[in-house]
Amino acid sequence: MPYRGKENAPFYIPFVAEKVAEVKELPLDEVVKTTYQNSLRVCFGKPNHYHPCKST
Repeated sequence: MPYRGKENAPFYIPFVAEKVAEVKELPLDEVVKTTYQNSLRVCFGKPNHYHPCKST
């Protein structure tokens, strides 16, 4: 647990997503997609439309 005791910050999100995927035995992209959809629904009341980011 390399970050235990440190202040929480947004740049830890990828590490959390990877750990959730590992613990739940799910593909990382599924965890990311579900988390994104839930954030839209819960925080913004928007419908679940997933638009993955495209790398350049």
